[in-house]
Amino acid sequence: MLPIRDQNPSGSIPYITYALMAANILIFLGYVGDMENARVINNIYFTGGMVPERISSGEGFYTFISSIFLHGGWMHFIGNMWFLFVFGDNVEDRFGHLGYLLLYLGF
Repeated sequence: MLPIRDQNPSGSIPYITYALMAANILIFLGYVGDMENARVINNIYFTGGMVPERISSGEGFYTFISSIFLHGGWMHFIGNMWFLFVFGDNVEDRFGHLGYLLLYLGF
């Protein structure tokens, strides 16, 4: 069962949630047209996705952040954006704008 909404409204405008959703949308729309081109999409995922072998060899540390914004297809993207929309405002309200951003980015 998927959540449609939550029962506790937040007490502030969720600026960070909206900004994260916008960033996710723009990034996804930037590469979704290439999903059928295996060479291009593999390059996108290898370059932006977190590959443990690259991390353990001391390269690609930026992928700790960039991999957060990559999605494997429409259903993955829609599911993530839906849960971010439904629950992000409450988490942002609880942790504050900066705290929520740091939590989202894994700091």
